[in-house]
Amino acid sequence: IARKVSTIRQFYKYLFLNGIIQTNPTRFLKAPQFQKNLMHPLSYNEIQQLITATDNFVFPHNLRLKALVEIAFGAGLRVTELVSLKLDHVKHHQDYTVIKGKGDKERLIPLTSAIKKAVAEYLPYRLFFSNGYDGDFLFMSTGREGHLTRVRFFQLLKQLAVFAGINPEMISPHIFRHSFALALLRGGADLKSLQSLLGHEKIDTVEIYTKVNDDDLWDMVKKHHPLEKVK
Repeated sequence: IARKVSTIRQFYKYLFLNGIIQTNPTRFLKAPQFQKNLMHPLSYNEIQQLITATDNFVFPHNLRLKALVEIAFGAGLRVTELVSLKLDHVKHHQDYTVIKGKGDKERLIPLTSAIKKAVAEYLPYRLFFSNGYDGDFLFMSTGREGHLTRVRFFQLLKQLAVFAGINPEMISPHIFRHSFALALLRGGADLKSLQSLLGHEKIDTVEIYTKVNDDDLWDMVKKHHPLEKVK
């Protein structure tokens, strides 16, 4: 309904601005309001299950998928940023890389030791996925784009979830980015730093990650309430 209302409003706005109609009958038309639900983040144990489950894939597909998962969780990249990573971003064993995200805005991304290790194991077999053709991308492919596609990565994650014994409905490329953000917040990161790492233009977008679930609230009470410490 919200999408249809938006379409109708834009259509009549176009007619009005171009002088085709004299009044806009949809100027007071309101779309239904709905609240975005925060996705269920993956726990550290679930991430480890997924990484271990990459061994179920045929070599060297397992090495590529492990590198993808490590970067997805360890760097919090958008899926497009991840699959289109350039080789120059990671090949010099540096502790950070510069990513160009939405609006061609650059941001600094630290590279964890787990990311560097997984990439180092995968790199010797990078051209296997492009039939020997060398290009700029880290995750090469024989497809038109020259690199692994978003859709294919999504499919691989669904297969990986099955091997890991995790509900495939819980897994998506964005879930890793979401889990990365929550892991940092729970570890003490501030919103401004998280905004920079995620590449969000407005800090309001980051504030959604400050919502906590019931388990978080219960753990917080047990940890900090003085009566919980009385034996």
